[in-house]
Amino acid sequence: ILKMLNTEINYKYYIEQIEKSYKDKPKSFITELKLTKLKQFCDLPFDTEPLSKYRRTTFFGNVYFSDSNKEETNPFSRYYLRNNEIQTNIIAYNILKNDSNSNKNDLLKMRNYFFEQRKTGYWRNTYESSKIIETLLPDLLKSNNKLVKQKLILSGDINKTVTKFPFSTKLKAYDTITISKKGTTPIYLTSFQTYWEPMPEPRKNNFVVKSYFNTNDSTNILKAGKKVKLIVELEVKKDADYVMLDIPIPGGCSYASKKNYFINEVHREYRKQKTNIYCRKLNKGNYTFEIELLPRYTGKYTLNPAKAELMYFPTFNANTIVKKTIIQY
Repeated sequence: ILKMLNTEINYKYYIEQIEKSYKDKPKSFITELKLTKLKQFCDLPFDTEPLSKYRRTTFFGNVYFSDSNKEETNPFSRYYLRNNEIQTNIIAYNILKNDSNSNKNDLLKMRNYFFEQRKTGYWRNTYESSKIIETLLPDLLKSNNKLVKQKLILSGDINKTVTKFPFSTKLKAYDTITISKKGTTPIYLTSFQTYWEPMPEPRKNNFVVKSYFNTNDSTNILKAGKKVKLIVELEVKKDADYVMLDIPIPGGCSYASKKNYFINEVHREYRKQKTNIYCRKLNKGNYTFEIELLPRYTGKYTLNPAKAELMYFPTFNANTIVKKTIIQY
């Protein structure tokens, strides 16, 4: 109707009025994105540089944008239908896609981020799935007229084509293989070897692990018959899925209790020499885990390193050092 009346709308004026309404209160990240997208739509000058302060990467190097304080102030924000991290990144993706100066490599890594969120074989709901497909499908079909199922090809001492995942195999010490991949969606590959390290150095990368007893000193001297807690502090530097903690206990101790169902945990296994703690998802932040022990036998004991790792990608890990523990009367 406005076009028929030859009426022009002053988009710049109305957008400025919206921005003025936030003069006395900070704009949320998603509001900033929506305003930027609106400026793009109205052919007004816009700036994508502020996005850089929200840029994050996952363990696998994929790119996404997040206000890291949002979930700390409101832990239920991730469950909102239209204002959550996925919806935020859909808007960010479209902004970068429509920006002539955008980095195509970042757009590729953002697409992989959306695929990474499909770990269980599906996204969280129909609305989320439809928005992601609507956003990504045109770009996925640009180079090909159809989507190609992912395929991993091994050749050399092992010849195998893999189409069902997850997949794992063991190699002999001197095996040589060539690995190639086909398909539209990414495949994540990790390789590792296991060996005994008698005096490991502390490892800090995407995790930082600390362990100590809740005694009044740092000498690791325990009293026989007096309950004590072994406390493990874990700093997660990036959002992590399927995290396992491996927490050895001193040889002279037994468990004072074997409680389960702690917050952030899905399961604990109390073994004779160690406790394993399994977490489905740990967002970026700091976490504390406790194990109740009962020192029983006097003597000097070795406390092996506590370790945190991604269960399906164990090369992402961190550990403490070897410590000595004394149990006395």
